[in-house]
Parts: sequence; structure tokens; C-alpha cells
Amino acid sequence: MSGRDDRDLSEPWYGLYYDARAEVVTFENLRAGDVIEVQYTVADVSYQNDMADTFGELTVIGDVLPKRSWDYTLIAPAQRSFYFNQPRCRG
Repeated sequence: MSGRDDRDLSEPWYGLYYDARAEVVTFENLRAGDVIEVQYTVADVSYQNDMADTFGELTVIGDVLPKRSWDYTLIAPAQRSFYFNQPRCRG
């Protein structure tokens, strides 16, 4: 007999940014010399986007070393509208 379980690997508050999950497969009564063949497919596709037609990305700019310059390039269709948050920070 075998079992299958899907487990959340990320903290609940991370779910806004990404969803890290693990597929856990258990096999009972295995003995030395038994052979298991596991096939799987990883696809970054879905029938429906949970956020409708929203594009969002979390990009960490800060690091141990300061950055003098940082560029972000978004390539998208010309007819697509995007809105950006421009915080008013000193410097």
C-alpha cells in the first residue's frame, strides 16, 4: 500500500508572495532490493490564475553589500497597462 500527501513548506504569511509545497509519497512494506519507479512533471501553468489578470513580482534589492545602481526591465506587450508604486524615500 502507498500513500500520497501534499505539504506546505513555507510559512503561512509567505503565501502572498509564493507557495512552496512538497509532494510526499510513502510506501509501506518495502524491503531491501525492492525497486520503485517514480515519474512526475513540473509545469508552471494553470487553467486559471488565482490573481485574475494581475502581474506581480517581489524583488529584493537590499543585500549585505550596498548597490550603487539597480535596473529592472519588464518586457510585455505594448497594449498592456502597468501601475507602479513609487515610494517617497530620501536619497
